[in-house]
Amino acid sequence: MNHSSQWLNKRLKHQLYAGSGMLIGTIVIVFTMLYLNNLSSEPPKKNKQRTLSFEVIKPVKTPKKPKPTPKKPQPKKQSNPVAAPPAFSGLGMSLSGIDINMNAFDPNSEMPEAKDQILGDTTNAIMTSDTVDQEPRAVSRAPLNYPPRAKAKEIEGFVLLSILVNEQGDVEQVRVLESEPRDTFEEVAIRNIKKWKFEPALYNSEPVKIWVNQPIQFRLG
Repeated sequence: MNHSSQWLNKRLKHQLYAGSGMLIGTIVIVFTMLYLNNLSSEPPKKNKQRTLSFEVIKPVKTPKKPKPTPKKPQPKKQSNPVAAPPAFSGLGMSLSGIDINMNAFDPNSEMPEAKDQILGDTTNAIMTSDTVDQEPRAVSRAPLNYPPRAKAKEIEGFVLLSILVNEQGDVEQVRVLESEPRDTFEEVAIRNIKKWKFEPALYNSEPVKIWVNQPIQFRLG
């Protein structure tokens, strides 16, 4: 009797365990089906696509600098140059260290009437070697005294003078145009040239005043 009741209890327990397992399995299956059904009913999520936008920008051109307008060259103002006394060539003589080189002037024989019309009355006019018929010629020269200091130091040089010879052949004015070395021979040269005597320049066979250049060289030996 006891043996049969034990077997019956075991049988019941076994069936109870089996029934419980089936119930649990059924519940799990139901929940699984519900879950899967839920998943299948949801609409698929759309993949969000990133949209790339761009804008074409035209390159900005750097404005070119305008070329400078060239300035018109302004005409240079012409100044009225003061004509220096014309160069006077000499007689080709050398005396006491003075080198004189005065060449005779060859008058322009082709235009005598034109020269007369341009010059007109030359009574008080000061002529130049380009306008006279005959240049002045030295006929008398004073001896040249060599400066003592320059002679002691054996210094040589020259002085270029511009002289105004009047109608009588005398030297009225003297200007120093150039000297080498400076402040050495100028005073002696001026004193000496004032003692010179010239045959006056001629224009239309009349004596006239004239500016001429005369170099004086100082040489030893």
